[in-house]
Amino acid sequence: MENIQNVWGLLTSYNFEGMDYKIDWQVNVIFRPDISEDVEKDDLKYDGKTNYMKVFKNKDESSYVIDSKFGNIQYTESSENAMSHEFGHMMGLKDRYIKKSGAPVSPEWNLNIMHDIIGAADKQNMDFILTPVLQIDKQLNLHRQSVRPNPNTPWNNGVPRTVYHINKKNREL
Repeated sequence: MENIQNVWGLLTSYNFEGMDYKIDWQVNVIFRPDISEDVEKDDLKYDGKTNYMKVFKNKDESSYVIDSKFGNIQYTESSENAMSHEFGHMMGLKDRYIKKSGAPVSPEWNLNIMHDIIGAADKQNMDFILTPVLQIDKQLNLHRQSVRPNPNTPWNNGVPRTVYHINKKNREL
């Protein structure tokens, strides 16, 4: 969890079309040694907030995430581990490196967390994560105002929606 917080937790605000949004990272990582090898993916609770990573020690296997909710991550005692990179996949981001060479897909992705596990998360990452949902929210608010201009209706009380869950439909992959 510390690795995720050190990379992603540094991003505390986001500006979308002149409006500032506060980002509050509430990441809770729990090690569950009681989950056995033979547990099926269907047996694990996935609710849009809970994700699962199987930790392994095989250095010949790469870490990966499937549909933002399941995956494998290589165990390492080094502070340079892939957890923050894989967390980016859980939020719907894709790799920003060329598979054969490891080079960034373009210069602006050099040393970004989705290019290199020692990279930093930045506004580029948040643009892909937040812009689509904020654009949808903006359109919904415009529609709501046209249908019911009274901001005190129960389903539009003037309080902006502030919690978005990541799912396989809200991803750039």
